[in-house]
Amino acid sequence: MNHFAAASRSKRDGTSSFKRKVNKDDNYEYDDAHDSSSDEGYIFGLRENTVNKVQKGQPKINVKINNSNVDILIDTGSSINVIDESTFENIKCKPKLSHVDTRVFTYGSDKNLKLMGKFHATIETDRKITTAPVYVMKGRYGNLLCYDTSVDLSIVPVISSVANKHEILCNKYSDVFNGIGKLKDEKVKIHIDESVKPVIQPHRRIPFHIRKQVEAELEKLEKQDIIEKVDGPTPWVFPIVVAPKPKHKNEIRLCVDMREPNKAILRSRHITPTLDDMILDLNGSNVFLKMDLRSGYHQLELEEESWNITTFTSHVKLRRYKRLSFGDLSAIELFQNTLSNALEGLDGVRNISDDIIVFGRN
Repeated sequence: MNHFAAASRSKRDGTSSFKRKVNKDDNYEYDDAHDSSSDEGYIFGLRENTVNKVQKGQPKINVKINNSNVDILIDTGSSINVIDESTFENIKCKPKLSHVDTRVFTYGSDKNLKLMGKFHATIETDRKITTAPVYVMKGRYGNLLCYDTSVDLSIVPVISSVANKHEILCNKYSDVFNGIGKLKDEKVKIHIDESVKPVIQPHRRIPFHIRKQVEAELEKLEKQDIIEKVDGPTPWVFPIVVAPKPKHKNEIRLCVDMREPNKAILRSRHITPTLDDMILDLNGSNVFLKMDLRSGYHQLELEEESWNITTFTSHVKLRRYKRLSFGDLSAIELFQNTLSNALEGLDGVRNISDDIIVFGRN
């Protein structure tokens, strides 16, 4: 059973609104609620030569439904086309109505409208023609042209154009939006205090019921070239802790216990900007885009001499990171500085950690 919202918001949005009254025999009727604050001749952002300027500024247009002229209200908040019983009776080539189980509601109401049925109609203007389902409602309450049909007839602009461009870009540059990326031709180094003695911590047992999930996660990280198996001696070994993801109970998060290695890791002390630092740069901008790097730290490759201090143990052998890991004490500063350097020289682009904002006046 389909659910639609047939009508709707206030005149301030340029769309229709309805108020409800109850008959003696409890049949619901719906009348136009006029907004006295509307300006005369308001045309709802449409071409003047396609819209009839009517009292109270309602955006009405004359269309042909099955070759019959129909005055209809353009309602971009409506998801279906609706005509009343009297309009249906005046259609020359009267079609047969089919039964509908569709539940139709007005904005803010939990009472569904009483429909007589629906038919598939040819709807046309002077410029375009389309076909669409039309629902018929009992009574004499006016007619509504929904957003989708208004777009098909080129009466209103396509509001979803930005979303369409987004999908086109994601498909065209699919390698950027899938998998884990890597900064080209640059590696970062974890600086180690040589006076700190390396530590080998004992293995922590992994519960049997989640071992398969741990193995699958380790295999995925290996395929993504983020970790690798370790053969031979290593001065550093630390355990992992497995935790369920709060929003995805069937998925796990591998957390490495870096408390001991962090005692030997030296921080770079690069400054991470705050929102207050960016306010001056954003001043005067009207258009903004925010990008979030997927598994941001893992997109930075480590120098090989930094691999050993990332070695961890699990129930299936030792492994170590080839990319920057999330438990590393110096990761925040290293990542911020490296990404800032990569974006340097690009006007209207700033980052805080793995969040990148692109901004401009237009």
